[in-house]
Amino acid sequence: MSQQFSDFDDRISIAYPIISIAFSRFMLDTQRRVMVELGLDLESSYIWGTLAQYNLSGVVQPTIDPKKLIWTQFGMRGLMKPARLTDISEVSRLPVETVRRKLKVLATQNRVEQLPDKTWLGVVGGDAYSQEFVKDSIRRMLDVADLMVQVMQRVK
Repeated sequence: MSQQFSDFDDRISIAYPIISIAFSRFMLDTQRRVMVELGLDLESSYIWGTLAQYNLSGVVQPTIDPKKLIWTQFGMRGLMKPARLTDISEVSRLPVETVRRKLKVLATQNRVEQLPDKTWLGVVGGDAYSQEFVKDSIRRMLDVADLMVQVMQRVK
């Protein structure tokens, strides 16, 4: 998106009040939705997302053809990279004990699974409600991105 404007920094500086409010509103609304609609505190949500990113880091790349992904629990599971507790703590920059406690709660919610070797996997795809939440979040994010581009285009 930033490549669209050769004078990106200048446009951002001029449009900053509008763009920063739109971005902040999106972020705050997303955080509220995570807490209310998914029933997760923000630390648990962060750990859940960090684990998913870690598990899928070698599988899902922006350049891959999405039609070639086998997006099922069993198709992706064999390709996922399990994470040790210390991996998640290191990547998230949260204390090991906090990560351990939050993962145990996420496991009771069937959002993550601890394997016999004590490593962790996120549940691929999640439940239908979580999938709809992500789709709606993406729509909202793209709406905010469109608004930001429109504002920056008005800057002369």
